[in-house]
Amino acid sequence: MNIKLICGIIATRESNTNSRNCEDFKKEWIKVIEKNNKLNNIEFFFLYSSPDVDSITIDGMDFIVPGHESKKTILYKTIDFFKYIIKEIPGCTHVLRTNLSSFYNFPLLLSKLRDLNKKEIVFGSKERANGFCDFPSGCGTTYSIDVIHRICEYFKDETKDVLRKGRAIQHDDIAIGEILHKLNIKIINLDYVNLQRLSKDLAHIKDFIDGVKLKADSKRTVSFKPWFIEKIKNENLIHYRCSNPEFKFIFKNLIEKYY
Repeated sequence: MNIKLICGIIATRESNTNSRNCEDFKKEWIKVIEKNNKLNNIEFFFLYSSPDVDSITIDGMDFIVPGHESKKTILYKTIDFFKYIIKEIPGCTHVLRTNLSSFYNFPLLLSKLRDLNKKEIVFGSKERANGFCDFPSGCGTTYSIDVIHRICEYFKDETKDVLRKGRAIQHDDIAIGEILHKLNIKIINLDYVNLQRLSKDLAHIKDFIDGVKLKADSKRTVSFKPWFIEKIKNENLIHYRCSNPEFKFIFKNLIEKYY
């Protein structure tokens, strides 16, 4: 099966929840994109919202929709991006929607998609939240183009909210999960390395051995770096989430490992 993958990366000009400049993450992503431009048939877009545009605007790899950046507008720019792909990019077979704080091993992802070789693919970490259906991880999930068509059909009348018990769902990934549930489309689980989970700890304590956090000690020299290098040494995984103070080091080592 020939795969034509389009990747949409949720982006913002602002800072993330760890007060990191998101444009710094974008710089690391561009290094990954440059590697893939030499290897694979993938198109990349960074998805933004901005009050400075009146309609969908394409500026290089930046896909910009009208509006302010917020949790609620992530769903809107995602759906607008899906609709754009259907209308403007013929031959697309799969769409990955991810975020700036994720790293993807694209060669392995493409291989896995070829192996799946079926319709109605939703390939990402299956998440759960109290009171909601299972939903695909907002930090990165791949959809086959037939699923993209069905999601966009749900929004054909420009309905902007997904409702649960009469209330609008604010989180984009949970909203998409509700739609998939209505369409009876299953999620194929893809585990990822959740370095994000360590973010708050790493902001203050860098000491980890074999993944176990140690108490802060000014005399200790063990850092996150050797722990991370040891962790990835024998792994061959698709998705890492790495929004923490060491993200440049993480991207650098993952690029060297997988490219």
